[in-house]
Amino acid sequence: MSLLDVARTRYTTKHYDPAKRVSDADFADLLEVLRLAPTSVNAQATRYFVADNAAAKEKILPAILDFNRPRVTESSHTIIFAHHRCRL
Repeated sequence: MSLLDVARTRYTTKHYDPAKRVSDADFADLLEVLRLAPTSVNAQATRYFVADNAAAKEKILPAILDFNRPRVTESSHTIIFAHHRCRL
């Protein structure tokens, strides 16, 4: 499958089944893909925080808009992308 085919067939999941979890192996692969993802000037300044349990998700809910809260609470994992802002 070409990159263009991937872009044409992509799908954004809006609802999750809280009874299902992404497997540990698949999630480890996803984190490796994120680690290898290129960034501007190869600075790799992005940090990822994973909320994969109810307590961690509760801590981030105040920062989530109301309509998106079920997407956090019902997903098996929520990944927060953070980027340190550098001053030039």
